Amino acid sequence: MRKVTAFLTLAFAVGLPLVAQTGSAPPESLNVDVERVRQYRDATAAYERARESFDRKDFERARKELGVCFQRIPAYPDAHLLLAKVHYIEKDYAKALVEVEKARAGHQALSTSLASVQANRLSDMYTRVRTQTAEYQHLTHQAVGAWPSFEPEAKEIERLLTAQRSDPNELPAEYSFFHGNVLLRLGRTAEAAARYEEALRAQAGYSDAANNLAALYLGERQNERALAVLSKAEASGATINPELKRAIETGPKQGG
Repeated sequence: MRKVTAFLTLAFAVGLPLVAQTGSAPPESLNVDVERVRQYRDATAAYERARESFDRKDFERARKELGVCFQRIPAYPDAHLLLAKVHYIEKDYAKALVEVEKARAGHQALSTSLASVQANRLSDMYTRVRTQTAEYQHLTHQAVGAWPSFEPEAKEIERLLTAQRSDPNELPAEYSFFHGNVLLRLGRTAEAAARYEEALRAQAGYSDAANNLAALYLGERQNERALAVLSKAEASGATINPELKRAIETGPKQGG
C-alpha cells in the first residue's frame, strides 16, 4: 500500500504543472482524487501520531489520534490494526478481533481506492502530455524528431499505466500474523493456524508466524508438519526457536 501511495504523491507532483501549463480547468475526476489524497494524508498524519503514542504506551492518547484518523478515512486499515493491538494488550480479545477484521477489509478497500486515484492521475497526465505535444507541433510546424521533452514523458506515463498493479487482496504478513494471535487467544486454533499460514505465504521468512504455527502443530502432535514449517521458514531466512525445534524433533507424535 505504501508503494502505491508514494507513487501517487509523485504523480500529483509531476502532473499538476501540466494542468497549469494548458490553462484549462482540471477534470472533475481530478478534483475528486485531490480530495481523496488530502484525506489520506490527514489520516496518515493522525495515524503516525497514534503510533508514536502507542510506542510510548500512552494508549488513551493513541485512541484519540485514531479517532481523528477514522474521521478522515473510516476504513484506514493500519489504524484499525493499531486499535486491535491496543485491545489485545488490554486482553479484550473480542474487540481486538473486530478491529483486525476491519483492518483486513479496509486494506483491500483503501488499496483499490488509491490504485484508482493513481490510474486516474496517470491517465490525465498522459492525455495532457499528448495534447501538448500535438499543440507544440502545430504551432511550430516542427517534425516529430524536433519535439522537446513531451514524448519521453508520454512514454514513461504509458509504461506506468500498463505496468502490473499490486493485488489489493494481498494482505501484509503482519495483518495475518496478528489476526492469528487474536484467534489463538480466543481458542480458535484451526483458524489461527490458517492465518499463520497466510502470513507465511505473504512472507516466507516470517519468524514469529513460523514459530507460532509450528507450536500449534506440535500441540496437535503433528511433528512432521511442524518441522516442515520450520525448515521452510528457516530456508527463507526466519529465526527459529531452537527449543521449539528440539521439542518437535524429540516430542511424542500422533499415534505415539
